[in-house]
Amino acid sequence: ATTLAAALGMSVKAACAILDELVRLEVAVEVTHRHSRRLFGLAGLAPLRQAAAPPRRPLPGRGRGRPREVPAAVEVPPEILAPAPPPRAGPLERRAFDYGDLEAAMQAVDAAIRKTRA
Repeated sequence: ATTLAAALGMSVKAACAILDELVRLEVAVEVTHRHSRRLFGLAGLAPLRQAAAPPRRPLPGRGRGRPREVPAAVEVPPEILAPAPPPRAGPLERRAFDYGDLEAAMQAVDAAIRKTRA
């Protein structure tokens, strides 16, 4: 949102509103699972949201500071399995994206900016 705000010469709050509207219209997706310092991408990047780890949050009921040291338990070594053969590397699949809806949304945003500046 900060980058968008700087590029368009508007406030970060207004840029966030634009990005939230694009998310609502399913043109973009929010990737980072956060409320601040969010990262947005096009809807084609939605699988990236599942790959991104949510931010670390403290466990409920746990106090501040380092947890108390617990005596180490005797660990049983796990069974050793034969390694799986490495997967075959092949060419990456190319995907064709339809940017028609994004182009229309960007034209609407440009028109709103021109109208606001006028």
